[in-house]
Amino acid sequence: MTKDTEPTLSTPPESGTSALVDYFWASACDRHLFQFVIGVVLRGDFVAHIARQALDGQEDYKNQTPEELARTKPGPATKALRQSSQELLEMFLSRAVDIFEVYLVDVIRLALHKEPRVLSDRKQELTLGHILKFASIEALSRDIIEGKLNALSYEGFGELEAWCNQRSIPLVVPHGQRERVVELIALRNIIVHSRGRVDERYRAAVPTSSVKVGDKRELDVDDLFGAISLLDSVVAITDGAIAGKFRLDNLKAREEIVRRSTERWPKPSKEAETIPTKAIAGPPGSPSGNPGDTKH
Repeated sequence: MTKDTEPTLSTPPESGTSALVDYFWASACDRHLFQFVIGVVLRGDFVAHIARQALDGQEDYKNQTPEELARTKPGPATKALRQSSQELLEMFLSRAVDIFEVYLVDVIRLALHKEPRVLSDRKQELTLGHILKFASIEALSRDIIEGKLNALSYEGFGELEAWCNQRSIPLVVPHGQRERVVELIALRNIIVHSRGRVDERYRAAVPTSSVKVGDKRELDVDDLFGAISLLDSVVAITDGAIAGKFRLDNLKAREEIVRRSTERWPKPSKEAETIPTKAIAGPPGSPSGNPGDTKH
């Protein structure tokens, strides 16, 4: 894979709430790990290839790169990674949706703590004993907010979106992409609860899907990077809208992500920055290159 065909991932906004910073940092860590795994596999096969060439007195490797070798003559580690590509992609896609859902709860928390009156229309039954547990109205308010957020964390995207709309909390999805967000959350749920096999709840959430109940929802690298790109855009747009409406504090988000990255990975390798993530898919049309060829 070349730089021209490498998936383009969104960059964190210049500024944003603490919830946005935590989201993009978690996402950056996941992507770094994903690329690291693939890079280790490809470079491991390449080193073995060089050793074989040296023993045979050949120097073809001088005109090759690890990604070129993976496309033309994949080594055993690359083949093994391709055979497990479905599981690898499921883990990282599920994680991408998880940190997105955590972001939504975190940013709503910031808004509710700034404007607790948003919950004023909520039917709340409190006993005198429960009220007396708290030293101040502020402490009681925090408890009510956390209780509501805990309940929201278990709601589906549609329910959460409706709840936000009723209280004028902006939850912004790019035009025409709402169904895709719903599908990603449904996909995460079948990965976690049914090992990636489609169930009735997935079919109800994604009625346009052609995958039958009981069949595996196969994934490829484009599914993962498309999901990350979409969720990143929802976070960036929603964060700006909520921060503006509720006058939330903004941090220098991009600067903070760079600082954390430099601290965690002080000497990033140029090689690691251009890891051919799509190499796990193999060359177009090759049997070993299709994640769907793995039997489950």
